[in-house]
Amino acid sequence: MKNLGKILAAASFLVTAATAKSQTELGRFETSDQQLNLDFELNPEAGVPPQNWYGIRNGFTIVSDPTEHYRGSWSVRISSTSESKEFGALAWCLSADKFQGTVAFSGFIKTANVTDGWAGLWVRVDGANGEALGFDNMQGRGVVGSTEWRYYNSRVLDVPAAASKVCFGVLTAGRGTAWFDSLNIR
Repeated sequence: MKNLGKILAAASFLVTAATAKSQTELGRFETSDQQLNLDFELNPEAGVPPQNWYGIRNGFTIVSDPTEHYRGSWSVRISSTSESKEFGALAWCLSADKFQGTVAFSGFIKTANVTDGWAGLWVRVDGANGEALGFDNMQGRGVVGSTEWRYYNSRVLDVPAAASKVCFGVLTAGRGTAWFDSLNIR
């Protein structure tokens, strides 16, 4: 994909911005999936981005959605709003010491008319100086077209002793709409 450089650069920006947020709020949100809001059920409001997540829009809307959900009553929806071939994404970061050797990210995705890109999960392991020690964003195996709810996994990444944080999130690249629900980081 010719926009790979832009996507990787923006993913790096997301990680930096999410890290800044998580540095001050990490203690509050590292105790349970509910507090991390991995199911998007924490104080949702229709048409508003989900609580506790950092988003990058690039011509996309990112909102909590009560009309489509896999489990519970809410999901998050990322939709393109123009002919842009950019992407919209959500991010969150946690300290690497929460993970014991490896990390994987999973969840349910549903799509409508995703073209010129894909919908997927992403996970990145960063070193102390911000260098990427591992990265997966499902490019090449992401969800395209129109699909019903289905379970997906990121690749399992090593979390070496030199890792300082693990960042993760969801994205929609190209055109179309994707919903995400019932996420799990382990």
